Amino acid sequence: MLRTWLDDVFDAAEPFMSQSDILGGTRPLQRIEDELAGARFGVIIVTAANQHAPWITFEAGALSKVIDDAVQYVMPMLVDLRISDLTGPLTQFQAAVLDAAGVKKMVTSIGHALGMDKAIVERKFDTFWPQARRRAAGDPRGHRQRGAAGTRPRGGRRRDPDPRPRPTPGSRRRLLVEA
Repeated sequence: MLRTWLDDVFDAAEPFMSQSDILGGTRPLQRIEDELAGARFGVIIVTAANQHAPWITFEAGALSKVIDDAVQYVMPMLVDLRISDLTGPLTQFQAAVLDAAGVKKMVTSIGHALGMDKAIVERKFDTFWPQARRRAAGDPRGHRQRGAAGTRPRGGRRRDPDPRPRPTPGSRRRLLVEA
């Protein structure tokens, strides 16, 4: 759900989630390494059960590397933990709880990493957050629908909350989302 929602919110990002983006029968570690190498921002979903799993540490370390002086962002999002419950290597990263305030912090951080105007990012959050809440609650109105990202004026074309030109397919930045 988070991967799809972030794809709706950020036109300039290309979310990747190994759980849903790796086809059966392929070599998952190679694909994950390739995605990690191209990611600028990583969101790692952390639970009490997985916070010490070796793959979490591997992905956080791979995401936090510095290449060509580019800043890499790693943001642990905590599901059934408080910030004070987080231990181990993930404590070096600015984490947030997976609630409205935490998701807004994550969206604002991703927008910053993408070079987006903060006001536009906040409008996008305000537009898409109610949809995410409904989807998480099991409400069918929360699932992606044609035109869900904005409103459709009479001409039938969607009016996006972000007035800037849309990125071309090759210009989207990778965004890693792992659970």
